[in-house]
Amino acid sequence: MKKIISRNVHIDVTAFHEAGHCLAALQAGCHVNIMFVSKNRPGVGLVMRSRLDIFNPFLPGSDSVSVSTAWNYALHNIRKEMRIFLAGPLAEAKYLGLPLRSLGSESDLIKCQNLANRADVLNDYYRGFYPIPILPGYEIMNEVKKSTRQWLGHPKTWKIIEAIATQGIKKRKLNSSEICNLI
Repeated sequence: MKKIISRNVHIDVTAFHEAGHCLAALQAGCHVNIMFVSKNRPGVGLVMRSRLDIFNPFLPGSDSVSVSTAWNYALHNIRKEMRIFLAGPLAEAKYLGLPLRSLGSESDLIKCQNLANRADVLNDYYRGFYPIPILPGYEIMNEVKKSTRQWLGHPKTWKIIEAIATQGIKKRKLNSSEICNLI
């Protein structure tokens, strides 16, 4: 059963959602500037973060090693980005004790689907150089969803999410140093 932190459940849910994004972004190596939870607009929150470096320094050649290296680098970044997008809705679902829903998290899930589609395009591109076995995008997304659920289920991870969410509810806006102090 969920622990209500404030009188406004929508604020609690939004804070947990944004705390999930925030911690996943930090784990991926992004700098988080601000986490914001709106007091007046139900379900509105924001995490401002640096972007992941998506430049792939590895060029595919005509051999399996160069193609595998280029693909694995791209896949690593796609997985990190997916985890950041999925951590919000999955933290929200865990907090509510409900399965993942798309209603409040639709844009996050659409962004993950777009990343899965991007993986499929990259799959076709890299296989044009050398036919290596590559996972389809939907399998990558399902794999990341499962690993993100497990990560959120770890007691240490969830304790940090709770700390960030609780401060997000109290203060509405957390800067990078406040977030780092909680961790």
